[in-house]
Amino acid sequence: MSMTKSGRTRGTLRIAKSVVDPEARAIMENAQQEEFKHFAMDLEFLSRRTPKWRAALQAILFQNGDIGGHGEGGEKAEEKA
Repeated sequence: MSMTKSGRTRGTLRIAKSVVDPEARAIMENAQQEEFKHFAMDLEFLSRRTPKWRAALQAILFQNGDIGGHGEGGEKAEEKA
């Protein structure tokens, strides 16, 4: 991940502005990044074992355009799986 001019890492959600201690902020940002990776691994694990979920995820994730519209496509893909 790359750093912004403010020193924040791109790709992370903002840590509360009330956290002014730089060390505390760094720890929280690192933990957040780790949890995102764990979420991604969990999602991949489950999608490999649940064909209907995998079909829905493939129809929704990493698509340009309307997310809600892709959700409807995901439901249709899930029904076909």
